[in-house]
Amino acid sequence: MVATAAPQVFPESFQAMGRVAVYFEAAAVIISLTLLGQILELKARSQTSAAIKSLLGLAPKTARRIQADGGEEDIPLTHVHVGDTLRVRPGEIVPVDGVVTEGASAVDESMLTGEPMPVGKRAGDKLIGATMNTSGALVMRAEKVGAQTVLASIVQMVVQAQRSRAPMQRLDQGSEHPLAAAIVAAARERGLAMNKVAGFESSTGMGVRGSLGGQALALGNTALMTQLGIGVDTQKAPAEDLRAQGASVMLLAVNGKAAGLLAVSDPIKASTAQALATLKASGLRVIMATGDGLTTAKAVAARLGIDEVHGEVKPADKLALVERLQREGRVVAMAGDGINDAPALAKADVGVAMGTGTDVAMNSAQVTLVKGDLRGIAQARAISAETIANMKQNLGFAFVYNAPGVPLAAGVLFPFTGWLLSPMIAALAMSLSSVSVIGNALRLRGAAAPVQGGEAARVLP
Repeated sequence: MVATAAPQVFPESFQAMGRVAVYFEAAAVIISLTLLGQILELKARSQTSAAIKSLLGLAPKTARRIQADGGEEDIPLTHVHVGDTLRVRPGEIVPVDGVVTEGASAVDESMLTGEPMPVGKRAGDKLIGATMNTSGALVMRAEKVGAQTVLASIVQMVVQAQRSRAPMQRLDQGSEHPLAAAIVAAARERGLAMNKVAGFESSTGMGVRGSLGGQALALGNTALMTQLGIGVDTQKAPAEDLRAQGASVMLLAVNGKAAGLLAVSDPIKASTAQALATLKASGLRVIMATGDGLTTAKAVAARLGIDEVHGEVKPADKLALVERLQREGRVVAMAGDGINDAPALAKADVGVAMGTGTDVAMNSAQVTLVKGDLRGIAQARAISAETIANMKQNLGFAFVYNAPGVPLAAGVLFPFTGWLLSPMIAALAMSLSSVSVIGNALRLRGAAAPVQGGEAARVLP
């Protein structure tokens, strides 16, 4: 601007044909090219922002707090403190993580866990913030608020790309719940009467007891029968036959005597066979390791075409298996969903946790499949390969656009050609490099499509 208004103040060496160079056009071009690169970069970052906004939208804005005198008031979610007693009415969103103190209901946790069926809740059960109370009224005690909730932890993982993880405390669902739901559903399909059971008791990991119509009933595994002193020798052969078909078998006793069997089969997801076929086609070796009985494990493995099977393994055994494979020079990816999988997930080169599983598993793994669809493993692997290739391409773009400018800027060619590096050329090279890199990175969004209906893995540029 000084050169335009008062060019005479500059020495003659600054002037050419009576004018001092003003570089207005150069400044405009530099700013325009730089802003163009920033716009494309912001467009890429907006993809992450949209994901965070959708997660934050799950949380309610208020909570209903029960005061010491029994009165109730609606307060902002930010005013909820640990230890507060809250009421969650039917159809409302659970405000924070906590535990049920009164009432019973079914809670839809699908928005966070992917579990399609509502989970029954009663006094003592855990609640996850942002889940939906579907039926009965609940009174809960707040245990995790603010940044400590499951939802906030997920948001933080998105923001930091899982470089740090806040502790999460979410319901590790008891094994009897899905089995009970399956039995009740089958009884209803057959039109059987659902009578009220008296003296109901549940033994975690073993089974249930109660009385019905004056008869003492017990339903569970062999450990429960042994604890009750009930002989089940006559049931061993049919139970083993059912296990060979991939079913979980429960023994039924009436008035202290073995009366029959109940078999529940956890159906293999239709997508699992396809997922394993895709992984095998990629040249990967697939191994099945499970705590289930070896007979059941082999039956399931046979359906899926898995040749190497390890059944009745403990957490330490899974860890030892991963370590053995690594000593053999293998790069190991471990997929699991339970607490017993956590040591192996942490030890594996790549840990893959199921979003429908436990928090301990997800905190031990580098990758979480939110819906628990194994096709996501193949998708994540394909995206990883695309990402590495993209990074190499971007390095090439940066080199092509910037390397020629180095000798020009250093004046190497000036004695021979009189060429120097114009600021506009430098800005153009910088911006073209940025535009090329960002534009090429945005191509990865095309890799977000699911594998034939499987769970989509999304790339955050």
